[in-house]
Amino acid sequence: MMFKSLFLLAFCLFLFIEAKAQQNNPPGTIIYFRDKAGRPTDKEHVSDVIFIYPADSSSGKKMYPVKEFYIDGTVKLTGTSSTSSSRPILEGRGITYYPNGQKKSIGSYKYGVLTGDVTFFYPNGKFNSIENYDKSIKLLITCKDSAGNVLAENGNGKWMEVNYIDNDKIISEGTVKDSLQEGEWHETINDSIKLVTLYKKGEAILSDVHNQELNQIFAAVEQEPEFPNGGAAGFVSYLGENIRYPSEDVRKHVSGKVRVTFVVEKDGSLTEVKAINAPSETIAAEIIKVVGTSPRWSPGMQNGLPVRVQYTILFMFSMAK
Repeated sequence: MMFKSLFLLAFCLFLFIEAKAQQNNPPGTIIYFRDKAGRPTDKEHVSDVIFIYPADSSSGKKMYPVKEFYIDGTVKLTGTSSTSSSRPILEGRGITYYPNGQKKSIGSYKYGVLTGDVTFFYPNGKFNSIENYDKSIKLLITCKDSAGNVLAENGNGKWMEVNYIDNDKIISEGTVKDSLQEGEWHETINDSIKLVTLYKKGEAILSDVHNQELNQIFAAVEQEPEFPNGGAAGFVSYLGENIRYPSEDVRKHVSGKVRVTFVVEKDGSLTEVKAINAPSETIAAEIIKVVGTSPRWSPGMQNGLPVRVQYTILFMFSMAK
């Protein structure tokens, strides 16, 4: 059975197109419907929409004003690009926004890469932090909590970052020393999933900690674990072929996203399978069963050794219209 979320997506795109059609866009404006990788795509896989406006050459360079939008029409990014392709190469000032419309970051780009100081904000509009990007190295400078209390100054202290992926709120917290991540950093997703990464001078390392809580589970490793038959795409196919929509949920028209976390063990087996925010207990039980009986993966590797790795997937249960 194939599970698709086309109805909601098509409705959001309809609203988006209707709203933007009311605007008087300049002749020559290019509109791309893009997937998560920034490639033009069909409506089934749209992640965002980008408008490329006619070039302005007043500065001596051919620069294209750009605006990215979430599929509900909320602005995602504003800036200028040196290309009119679906993947802008940003130059100069750029501003990103949260799904709620609040500013997320203000910074400068050069050849599509952040450079210099970048200011970040919390979803409530309050100042979050200042980071500095120098030769592709991210330096953590200043950080405050959402109430305005100082957490880190001059690259030392505590740090907190907020991000959104697929409408999930992700908070990363840890210690910063000499502007680099140091020690344990905890990542919380929707206040319910906590991952732990250990850092030394900004690099994820193999930890010497052996207590029961951590037990050497990594969120990031040098070589990621991989499903044996086709990698990530193969695992999605495996789920699609083996998951059966619970009859009770079909009858009640229950649908929605479920986030599944599990640990890929050193031998490639999957353990500690959990279904987070499942729309029903029967859906949670079904996906836990199928993930738990997956063929063994190639394990994650760190420093040439197999290690335990935390893995997360997002799966959509939706009855095709």
